[in-house]
Amino acid sequence: MSELKGKPILTQADHDHFLDYGYIIVPNVVSPEKIAAILPVLEKNNGKRSDLSEIQDCESERLVTAIQELFGFDLGILCKESGRDMVRHYEPDAEWGNLPAHVDDAYPTIMPNGWAIGCFLFLTRVNSGGGAFIYYPGSLWRNRSIMECNWQSAKDAVALPNTSGPPVECLASPGDAILFHHLMSHRGSPNLNDPNATRHAILSRWRPKVRLSPGLKPFEEMTTIEKSNSARFAATRSNRKLPLESERNDCISTLLREGFDNLASMRSYAILHFDGSSHILYCQNDRNGVSNNSIRHMFTEDLTRWQHRPDLSIGANNVRTLQLHQYGLQIILAVTLNNCTTLLYSSLDLESWELIAEVEDSMTATPWFTYFKYASQVAKGLTLFSVSSECPDKITCSWGENWEETDEWSEYSIAARSPKGQEIFDVTVAAQYSDRDCAFVADLSTNGGISTHPYYALTKDTGNAGERLKPLPFSGNSHPRCIRILNRSQNYWMVSYLQHSQEGHEKLFWGTIDWLKNPPTLVQLNNPEDLDQARALVGFL
Repeated sequence: MSELKGKPILTQADHDHFLDYGYIIVPNVVSPEKIAAILPVLEKNNGKRSDLSEIQDCESERLVTAIQELFGFDLGILCKESGRDMVRHYEPDAEWGNLPAHVDDAYPTIMPNGWAIGCFLFLTRVNSGGGAFIYYPGSLWRNRSIMECNWQSAKDAVALPNTSGPPVECLASPGDAILFHHLMSHRGSPNLNDPNATRHAILSRWRPKVRLSPGLKPFEEMTTIEKSNSARFAATRSNRKLPLESERNDCISTLLREGFDNLASMRSYAILHFDGSSHILYCQNDRNGVSNNSIRHMFTEDLTRWQHRPDLSIGANNVRTLQLHQYGLQIILAVTLNNCTTLLYSSLDLESWELIAEVEDSMTATPWFTYFKYASQVAKGLTLFSVSSECPDKITCSWGENWEETDEWSEYSIAARSPKGQEIFDVTVAAQYSDRDCAFVADLSTNGGISTHPYYALTKDTGNAGERLKPLPFSGNSHPRCIRILNRSQNYWMVSYLQHSQEGHEKLFWGTIDWLKNPPTLVQLNNPEDLDQARALVGFL
């Protein structure tokens, strides 16, 4: 939609308020006459359908223009979710309780992945205790600070009272809309006190047409939505040190282009951004090619200079693959051995580890969390994607409620398959767009061969798609393997991987996969400028 002529919808005070608190309230988005015509339809529908034309009619020019002013008119605007009526009937016996705050999405990311602004458009008056939308002013900055240190902890971390802050009921008049940032904490509430009215509020979500990447852009050139998603702008608000661009010198360029010498000859590894640094756990062969059974630990603060941490005190001999997973505060390390046994370890700090489960007949295993009805219509909760010796061409998805009982899980399905005659050696899985669109990346070998090739599959049901894996194009002259995700944003993964360098040694490299490309391709980040572009897209810069 083009910019309206005349006075803008939002004032400078509105823009400042959004940046300070993560939301604004726009009055009179829908006229009383339109509301009077819509409410009888919504009462009859009772929240069942979201494709009603009456709901779509609520997307008024005033509403769209206000959102566009937050985005900036150069970024464009798209509605990810056209809207659904979030009904709150009178429930006098419902518990108000101490419901925790949350941020939306099954797999929250620092940068928007699917939507940047949420909208609740109220069609009925909301009184205190009458089913109000509850929000936490200023929480977007606290949440972002936590996620910049450890973005995968979001689901647990934002629920903590000292993170979310004090709650506020949105006591709206008919026709008012609250526009809120994707990282602002909020929650619903029951209608305890209003027997004469059912609350009707239309929820919709919006995003720019292009990925947000404020990066090193001067603040005065950023739009409001860019500032609210800028790592540098966030740092200025809390008097933290600004994230810096990567050093531009021959040494850094050589490391990125030719790989990291101190991370060579690895059999397998896992990576996790934790406590503000990128950590790698790995097993390495010695100079004679003999397996070293220690699981080693290194970390980097700038993605170029690696420092040692003490080896893990885990007795894991003959490691085949390693995978790290975090959803909330708990970290799970999957150690798969050459005898086809997977050991699951739990930690909160990457230092103290507890063995919690042992899974037999597992050639590789990747722990994950499947958000039921979003990432899968079948799998739910704690999930293990594994490959058995009996079916080396299939990725099996199993799920349950406790990691300690993984070996007893009885529910399973086929998540993906390899082409005929190929075995699956290593598996990585994550969301690539919003909640439902996920991707598998796997290393495949032919007829039990040592050499592997990267493959991928895109799916809208990670638990039960049964998709055929297909070759993943890549940059470089040799086949990469052990692709691991450092961070994500909309249709975009920032990854690490192993590949033979020009000298013939297998080393660690940084890269990206843009899932909007056709075909998606693993691209090496071989200079500081490319590295910073990736950092900006995932929210590190």
